[in-house]
Order: sequence, then C-alpha cells, then structure tokens
Amino acid sequence: TTAAPVQTSPRSGRKTNESGSTNYTSADLEKFKIEILAEIRKDIEKAKQEILTAILDQQKRIKK
Repeated sequence: TTAAPVQTSPRSGRKTNESGSTNYTSADLEKFKIEILAEIRKDIEKAKQEILTAILDQQKRIKK
C-alpha cells in the first residue's frame, strides 16, 4: 500500500463551509499575521546584513 502524501500547507487543516470558502477565526488570522511578520523581519535583517557587507567591502576597496 502507498501512504498518502503529507500535507504541509497550513491551508490543508482549515475548515471550509458548504460553498467551499474558508472560515477563518480570529486566532487563525492572528497566527497568520505573526508568521508573516516573522518572515518580513527575517527578510529585513538579511537585507540589512547584505547592505552592511556591501558598504564594508566598498570601504576596503577604497582604502587599498
């Protein structure tokens, strides 16, 4: 027998009504907001590090 594929999408566990649209609770939306903000913060931190590295590299080239 073959095992069913594992669902990793957060959408797979959400409830749908008869029309097929998803019902979101306040807790669902809050969790989603927190996940998005965490990703944005991580992306901003990565961009800051890339900018600082580029500035430092440029300064090293100028000093040579």
